[in-house]
Amino acid sequence: MIAGERPASIRFFGVVGSNMNAVGQQPLGMDDQHLFDELVRVAETLGVAVRMEAFETPATAGGGSCIFRGERLILLDAQAPLRGRIMALARALSELENETVFMVPEAREVVEAVKGARSRGSNVAESSSTTIP
Repeated sequence: MIAGERPASIRFFGVVGSNMNAVGQQPLGMDDQHLFDELVRVAETLGVAVRMEAFETPATAGGGSCIFRGERLILLDAQAPLRGRIMALARALSELENETVFMVPEAREVVEAVKGARSRGSNVAESSSTTIP
C-alpha cells in the first residue's frame, strides 16, 4: 500500500481522532482515516504511487505530487497532520484525469472542492473559508 510508516497517533489541529472539516465546523460523513485510505486507493487505481516519508523540513501543505524518474508520484509528509495529507492527496488527484475512477461520494466532494478552488485561484489548504463536506 504506502511506503513508510504511519505515526502511532494522528493529530488534527491538536485534536486526536477528530472528524471535523478543514475549519472545524462540520463533521465529515466518513472518518478522516477512511477518507485518506480512499484517496490513496484512487491514486493507486490511477497508477500513481503514494509514498509517506518524514520530511526534514516540514511541508506547509502536507505534501504534493511530482514527477520522479518519469513517473508521477504523490509524496506525503508522514509528520503532517492527517488533514494535511488528505488535502495534499486531494490536490494531487484534482490535477489528474479522475472522472472515470469510482470514488466514494465524500472523497469525490473533497477532490472537486479542491479543483473548484484551484480554478477560482484560491488555495484550499490555506483558505479559512473553505469547508470540506
